[in-house]
Amino acid sequence: MSFKSKQKQKGGFLEPVQAVPKFHYTQSDARKAWTKMVYPYAPYFFNMFREIPWDEWRYEDKDLVAKCNSKTPYVIIGGAACELLNKVYGAQLPERARLHTHTDPTGDIDVLMPGIVIQSKKKTTAKRSREYTYFSDHKGTMLPYTRSYTIWLLDQIEAYFKKLSYNFAEWFPTATDFVYSANKEAALAEADTARVVGPFHIYLSVFPQDVGEEAHMKIQVSMAHIYDGISYHQHLIEILPSWDSPGIHDLAYPHIKLDTLGLIVCRPEGELRRNEDGITNRINFISNNKRNHKIKNHFGRAIFLINLLNVPHFYDVLSEGVRTSISYIYMNGLETAAKKDEAKGDAIKMLKLCPHRFKKIGAVYDKYKKLCEDTLKMTLEDCGLSAAESPKAGGARRTRRRRRS
Repeated sequence: MSFKSKQKQKGGFLEPVQAVPKFHYTQSDARKAWTKMVYPYAPYFFNMFREIPWDEWRYEDKDLVAKCNSKTPYVIIGGAACELLNKVYGAQLPERARLHTHTDPTGDIDVLMPGIVIQSKKKTTAKRSREYTYFSDHKGTMLPYTRSYTIWLLDQIEAYFKKLSYNFAEWFPTATDFVYSANKEAALAEADTARVVGPFHIYLSVFPQDVGEEAHMKIQVSMAHIYDGISYHQHLIEILPSWDSPGIHDLAYPHIKLDTLGLIVCRPEGELRRNEDGITNRINFISNNKRNHKIKNHFGRAIFLINLLNVPHFYDVLSEGVRTSISYIYMNGLETAAKKDEAKGDAIKMLKLCPHRFKKIGAVYDKYKKLCEDTLKMTLEDCGLSAAESPKAGGARRTRRRRRS
C-alpha cells in the first residue's frame, strides 16, 4: 500500500498540493526552482508533526524526571504558518487579500520548540515543582536531558522520512550529494547526530556563545539540488528550540490549534508582529534583485494577516486594546515601507488593503491620515477613509460604562 493510500485511510491529513501558485515576485532562480520543487509535497512534511508521539519521550536520573511539553510541543511559524492559516480560513477572504495573491508559496517549514517539563525529585517548598527549562546552559553546552530529547526527536524525524523515502527520486529529480561547507552557519557542530535518508540530511547544529551572539541551536532537514549546473544547499525544515526563561510555562508566541489539520500554528496577531519585525529588518532588501522576494513576501503576508484578523472567527474575540495594538503593528510596517522609494508602491497596496475598521480605530486614525496625506501624498478617499469617519467627527464610536452609584 502506498503512503498516500495510508493517509486517506487515517483521514484528516493534508493532501499534496496539485498545482504550484504563480510566482508574483522575482526570486533568485535557484530559490525559485527549489520552492517549485518542494511546495507540492509540503503537506507530507507538515503531517510529520502530528504523527510524532510527543508524549512518549521520558528521561530520568537521580535528581529529576523530564518529559516533553506534550501540550504545546511545537508551534509552526513564518510563511508555513500563513500557508496553513490560508488553507483553513483563506476562502473567507476576498481574492484581493488571499495569501497567494501577493506572495510566493512557501518552500520551507520553520518551527519553534518550547522547553522541556522538569519535575525535581528533591524536596522543595515551592508550590509548583514542574517547570519549563532551557535546552542548554546558554554557553552552547547541552544538558543531559536536553541531549536525550534532541536525539529522540532526530530519531522520530528519521523514521518519518524513511516512510516517505521511496518517492524521493520522483519528487526531487535534481537532488544531488549534500556536502557540508566550512562557513559557520552551515557547520555541523554535532556530527555524530547526522542521519541521511535519501537526498535529505537530518542534523543538529549547536553554535556556542560568541561576541554579540547568544548560544543557539537548530535541527535542520536539508537537501542539495542542482540548478544550472551549480549545487545549492536548502533546508526544508528548521526547528528552533526555545531559549525562554525556565519560569515561562508556555511559548511566548500566541498559538492556535487548527483542529481540521491537527497542527499548532502561531496565531495571526503573533505572526503579524513577527512579520512587522521582518519588514523592519529586511527593508534594505527591497533594492536587491536577488533578495527582494523576502521583503515582498512580508508585505504580502501582512496584507493577508490583517485581513484574516478581520474575519469574525478572530476579530470577535479580540479586545479593543488588542485591535488597536494590531493596527499599530500593521502601521509600523507601513511606515517602514513608505520611507523607501522602491517600496512606496507596496506601502500604498498595504494601506488600501487594510480592512476599513482597523483604519478608523480612534487611536490610530490620525496616524493613517498623516501617512496617507503627508508621506504618500494621497487623499483620504484614496486611503479608504473620509473626514466624516474621524473620531473627532464621531465616526469612531466609543462607549463608556456608567459608574454605579
